[in-house]
Amino acid sequence: MNPALAAGLREILNEAAAGDGATLGAHLGLPGLFSALGWDDPRSPDELLWARLEYEAQLECARAASTALRDAGIAHCAYKGAGLHWLYAPQSRASADVDLLVDGDRLPDALVALGQCDAHVVPGAWEAAPPAMRRSVELEWKGGVPVAIDLAWALVDVNRLLSDAGYAHLDRLWSSVREQDGLAIPDTGQHWGLVVHHLLHHDLLHAPGLVDAAVLWSTMDDTAMQAAADTAQWLGVARVAEGLVGAFARRWGSLGPVWPGRRLGLRLDLATLLRAAGRGSGAAITVRRAWSRARLIDRRRDAWRLVRDVLAPPSAHLSWRWPEARGYASRWVRHAARTLRKLIIDP
Repeated sequence: MNPALAAGLREILNEAAAGDGATLGAHLGLPGLFSALGWDDPRSPDELLWARLEYEAQLECARAASTALRDAGIAHCAYKGAGLHWLYAPQSRASADVDLLVDGDRLPDALVALGQCDAHVVPGAWEAAPPAMRRSVELEWKGGVPVAIDLAWALVDVNRLLSDAGYAHLDRLWSSVREQDGLAIPDTGQHWGLVVHHLLHHDLLHAPGLVDAAVLWSTMDDTAMQAAADTAQWLGVARVAEGLVGAFARRWGSLGPVWPGRRLGLRLDLATLLRAAGRGSGAAITVRRAWSRARLIDRRRDAWRLVRDVLAPPSAHLSWRWPEARGYASRWVRHAARTLRKLIIDP
């Protein structure tokens, strides 16, 4: 990590935690970066050993999967986590799984190819979302250390909390994919746009993703930044992308490129975002989350759709969430009661 970037990140964490940035950083899942930040790593020897084994297994899994998909002629790439291994020192970027994107038209072939390298769909994984809203499935790779794979063939529409349509398909991505260290990964600019999309999907409350965005930004030139802006526009996250670039520039000056497009009016503060991430927020469909997302999305005129997702979710979601209830009305009553409880407890 660039020393100036590391110094700035340490300052931001301290600001977010009233001087106790190390405690907040550990809580946010960033202890692997502590060496670069000048802090002592709080993990025990056993935890450090497991981190090393998990890192090596995830990278081995990602390379094996990429090789299998490439040999089958299937467009794909790894992104986030393993796809950003080249940005960080080994073991410093923890990840829960290996994220793979594949050509949706070749999904059955992709599952066969991955099965041949001992990666198989987790039992029950297809039921983790209603069919109309399904865009990914979980696999497990049976290596020396089992590794979870999140295999996605489309990206969710971030202008909605629940959607049975409007997914961003990936055809525009494949021409930019390159191979690095035996692994297919997106071009840096497009990768940055994908990271920002993931951040907005988590309402900017994903600390490792914020760090990824900052570190990637510091490696980009103007050409990559233009590709990043184009990707953000395509994925519907241009306002957040421009807001993040502005926040990075205020903290780190000319360490990375400036936003190439028009100003979109969203001002973000990194310390405030990390402080909010430390408080935590689930993926629950709540009024508070709809309100928060409404100020971030590109199509602000469609903010009413976010409210509709809370008050009147798609039938597919209700049928999946309460399969035992009969009829939309019965399911909606259960949803409304649950939403009201959340509104009272976490307004």
